[in-house]
Amino acid sequence: MTRRKEDAWLRWHTATTVWLELSSWRGVSFGAIHYYGTLQVSDDYKGRLELKRTLTISDARELTKLQNDNSLLGLKFRWNKGDQTRSFDTEDDVITLAKKTYQEHFPKAKRLVLGSPLHCEPDKLLNGAKP
Repeated sequence: MTRRKEDAWLRWHTATTVWLELSSWRGVSFGAIHYYGTLQVSDDYKGRLELKRTLTISDARELTKLQNDNSLLGLKFRWNKGDQTRSFDTEDDVITLAKKTYQEHFPKAKRLVLGSPLHCEPDKLLNGAKP
């Protein structure tokens, strides 16, 4: 493949791919139990979006109790139904929301992969066409 063709393929690939970066402080920080997700594109249209979920009444009560019970500084938290939070209970919850919404946020996207555009490791295709 010529340099020009390689550059064209790279621009097409990065402009149509959305990466889901999963993160968590579980096992690193005392009491950490949640997962977080960020959708990221690079090159032709730069963008980064932190995934959020809307709390139900039971989610709000549970999160309020959890944070108040584990507050080392004595701070009091109050979550309400309808509040937005970046924290998810499982990796699957993050992946499910990402699959449902990535094309709404990035209309040119053709695929969603688990990983990062900054790493050279093989990424897992979650949704869409292979490049």
